[in-house]
Amino acid sequence: MFVFEDPKNRDHFYNYVETKFQLNNENVYDDVPFTLNGVQHFFSFYEVEIPTKEGNLGGVLADPILDGAGMDPIFEDSYDK
Repeated sequence: MFVFEDPKNRDHFYNYVETKFQLNNENVYDDVPFTLNGVQHFFSFYEVEIPTKEGNLGGVLADPILDGAGMDPIFEDSYDK
């Protein structure tokens, strides 16, 4: 089984597997047959959702202002430092 974050558009790998193995849109995610050294094998795959790369600029800017005013930051869990 392959589990991965596909950097390409949604269903790109699905379409590749469908075309490569001529599955007629049946069992494309699991039990994809292939032969290796004369032995039949099967593989499955699952594409995980790519996490958003968008940031919350408001929180990034507000926390230093709050800190400068002697207040605790309130948005620090919503962005990477």
